[in-house]
Amino acid sequence: MDLVIQVESPGAVSRGLQRIGRAGHSVGEPSKGTVYPKHRGDLLEAAVVTRRMKEGLIETSRFLRNPLDVLAQQIVAHVSMHPDCTVEALGRVVRGAACFAELSDELLRNVLDLLAGRYPSDEFNELRPRLVWD
Repeated sequence: MDLVIQVESPGAVSRGLQRIGRAGHSVGEPSKGTVYPKHRGDLLEAAVVTRRMKEGLIETSRFLRNPLDVLAQQIVAHVSMHPDCTVEALGRVVRGAACFAELSDELLRNVLDLLAGRYPSDEFNELRPRLVWD
């Protein structure tokens, strides 16, 4: 792809760089893009974002700490690929991700309990377990 055309301001420098960065994938080839604002109100934001993109002024990244719904999905995916994984090994893998670096053993076990069908109340009894562990 030689050129990315972004219709409407990407809203953030990081998003703009990610989208326009899809152009020019050859070694040493710069990425090229054009931002077309959709309306007058979008023009100012597009101009500011474009200027900051050129200057390399990327916003600070922020991420959630311990998003347990994401953890549950990732645990199911991981153990489906590594069925002999121990809780300790799983904890090491999970804590390798920045958002779970401070995950306590208690929270990890609580998520494992929920996935195994050990719910804190009878309201969830109709939900089937997603994994079995011992």
